Amino acid sequence: EENKVTEEELDQIIEEAEKVEAEAQEVEAELEELGDETDAKIAQLEAALLSSEAKVKEQQDAVLRSKAEVENMRRRTEQEIDKARKFALNKFAEELLPVIDNLERAIQAADTENETVKPFLEGV
Repeated sequence: EENKVTEEELDQIIEEAEKVEAEAQEVEAELEELGDETDAKIAQLEAALLSSEAKVKEQQDAVLRSKAEVENMRRRTEQEIDKARKFALNKFAEELLPVIDNLERAIQAADTENETVKPFLEGV
């Protein structure tokens, strides 16, 4: 008789088993909800990471373009300075041509035998 379980004890065991099962289902539901929240948070963080990586790439590209633009501007400026120097030198030489021509004509027209004119001719 000791091994015999009364109907009342059996009902009590079944009731406790049902409570344990209900608690287990609640815990399982909570874990599932936490898992869903975690998955959502992971997805959100992954999206933020992708967005940040894209922004970094855009900024790196912008920096490279800016560097190239500055280098091109520096090169163009150097070329313009060289052109300006050459133009200034050419203009100066062109302005000197009439003066040189006049001096050469003056030398040709001068009396090379005159002693007072010789020092002037040597200076020219």
